[in-house]
Amino acid sequence: MALSADARIRMERVVAAFRQKLSAAHGTDVEWTRRYRSGDEGAMDELIQAACTEEQVPAVEYREAVDGDAQLGELHQRSIREVLLGAVRAK
Repeated sequence: MALSADARIRMERVVAAFRQKLSAAHGTDVEWTRRYRSGDEGAMDELIQAACTEEQVPAVEYREAVDGDAQLGELHQRSIREVLLGAVRAK
């Protein structure tokens, strides 16, 4: 799926908001961290939904863009890795 320049900017803003929310939740929100570590996929989904709501982008549109655009998908995954591995390295 080819994103327009405007759509790419909107989706990159969602990635940034998601990364910020993930960083805030991971390790500091005990309940969220427990859910995530137990394999509850809903924990990550809630952060994605919150980021989408904040940026006024429908979550389904964001998920389709992440799945359909290799660069955006890599940016999303890299954000997760950086937050999670950063927390491991800091310990």
